[in-house]
Amino acid sequence: MKRESDRRAGEEKAAEQLSSADGIGKAYDETKRYEAALKYAVEGLKNAQEINRRPIMMEGYQLLSSVYHHLGKNDSAYEYILKYNRILLN
Repeated sequence: MKRESDRRAGEEKAAEQLSSADGIGKAYDETKRYEAALKYAVEGLKNAQEINRRPIMMEGYQLLSSVYHHLGKNDSAYEYILKYNRILLN
């Protein structure tokens, strides 16, 4: 019981951190600070992948696609929107 409770608490804390990193990344993207947005988007996505939070992973992929598009790296933007779509369609 205790271990399950500790695991859930850890996942909730990780989810809060993910949400923060994603929110910061989105704010930087919206204010055209793309390099900073990239940093937070990568961090949030990495954390989401570690705990396998698919909805948050989707948000990260979508954000990375937007940031890479704004940086003129359309191959990378396309790669991340494809990853977003794979989760969406599965």
